[in-house]
Amino acid sequence: MAELLLELYSEEIPPQLQIAARSQIKQFIENAFEKENIKYKELEVYSSPTRLTLFIKYLAEKIKTEAKEIKGPKVGSSHQVIQGFLRAKNVSEKDLIEKETDKGKFYFIKTQSQSILVEDLLIKIIPIMLLILTLLEIIGSVMLGYGVYYAFVNRSTLWIFYGFVVIAITIIILFAGQRIAKDYLGAADLVPYFILIMLGIMSMY
Repeated sequence: MAELLLELYSEEIPPQLQIAARSQIKQFIENAFEKENIKYKELEVYSSPTRLTLFIKYLAEKIKTEAKEIKGPKVGSSHQVIQGFLRAKNVSEKDLIEKETDKGKFYFIKTQSQSILVEDLLIKIIPIMLLILTLLEIIGSVMLGYGVYYAFVNRSTLWIFYGFVVIAITIIILFAGQRIAKDYLGAADLVPYFILIMLGIMSMY
């Protein structure tokens, strides 16, 4: 059995947002692990003003997948569609099986039972959204900082406006994450920040 420690560093996080972030990360990992059938015994998420930490104990190192049939495109589909299916499933044309169904004849492939390293699955599970959110936060903060300087020098609030828009997009993505995790209290904690950002945007018009 293995352990997983994941630390995310950030600018200072307000206390209420820490609660929302802990809940969202925990729910996401639980759902992802359940979908991939990854076994573990303990999952904890901790937070501080500048850090979020995920710690999983007794994590399985391998999982065993079951043999199954996967339905593909309809027989007679374009070459491009068939090749796209083959690339997505990492198989070749010789692996295709034609089978009659209620909706016509379709291609199928059969997967074999195999052992997969959990480490390889984690690369997919730790979402690219974390990177996107981090970049958006940095870009928004830089734009606001530069916008203040630009406003003093050129008497224009254009870059402040751009910074507000980027931060608004970041919060909307967080809203989406809260919706997926069904953490409505966490989403409610984001509302005041979103309202302030929107007021800032509207004041620019």
